[in-house]
Amino acid sequence: MAHSVQNWGFYMLLTEMPTYMNDILEYNIRDNGVLTALPYVVMFVLIHVSGWCADQLLSRKLVTIVTQRKIFNAIGDILKTMLI
Repeated sequence: MAHSVQNWGFYMLLTEMPTYMNDILEYNIRDNGVLTALPYVVMFVLIHVSGWCADQLLSRKLVTIVTQRKIFNAIGDILKTMLI
């Protein structure tokens, strides 16, 4: 259920952001392409960085898989809450 709701929110953001920026923030829709893409570029970078960090923690046996998942889930939830 949580995954379905997250996907719904993600795709709503993906499809509605240009319209929101044009209608509410009054950015020209032709000029706001970079601003519209910025959250997804950041997400792309963070996914790869956090994946590498998680692999390093596991390969050095600093944490268990369960602890690693809890840590990265908490970090993701905190960052998402701060940004929304």
